[in-house]
Amino acid sequence: MSKSRRLYASTVKEKKPCEEQYQLFLKYCGDKGYVTITVDWCRSHASEFDWYWAARNLLNKPAWEAYYATIASAWVAYKAAIESAREAFEAATAQAWEAYKAATAPALEAYKAATSQAWEAFDAARAPAWEAYLAARAQAGEAFDAATVQAWEAFDAAIAPAREAFYAAIAPAWARAYISDTGENHE
Repeated sequence: MSKSRRLYASTVKEKKPCEEQYQLFLKYCGDKGYVTITVDWCRSHASEFDWYWAARNLLNKPAWEAYYATIASAWVAYKAAIESAREAFEAATAQAWEAYKAATAPALEAYKAATSQAWEAFDAARAPAWEAYLAARAQAGEAFDAATVQAWEAFDAAIAPAREAFYAAIAPAWARAYISDTGENHE
């Protein structure tokens, strides 16, 4: 098995990478138009490239599955590290967050008090227009329903055979799935 493989800029471009990543790749291609991919090369550029994008777009299915299986434990460890870091961050900032909320609470209450009358006046001023709009919408909706009832009936009649055929196909499939389901959370 070869320990290196060329990755051509044209291949990367065909997969529509983001411009920033593409320009970075081109920088390493130089005049050759390709990068010779090796484990060491990838290791040395590990933090520069979006490897998830590369895996999704540049690997075939068997290679992607092998890649995914290989990185699964690293992904679990990464998520655990992120969770630990998030928890540490929240613990470290909890006191500051409480101080922030305490410092801004009086201003928020003052804002609410100062604007409550304005909101009440706004609601009162717009109420007649809103009611007129709702009434017009109801009247127009009734006219629309009356005008389209025949079209809906024709549509329903036209699709009835297809709908019945669809139900005839899915009902037995559902029954087979349900009957063979041995899950324990059924009543």
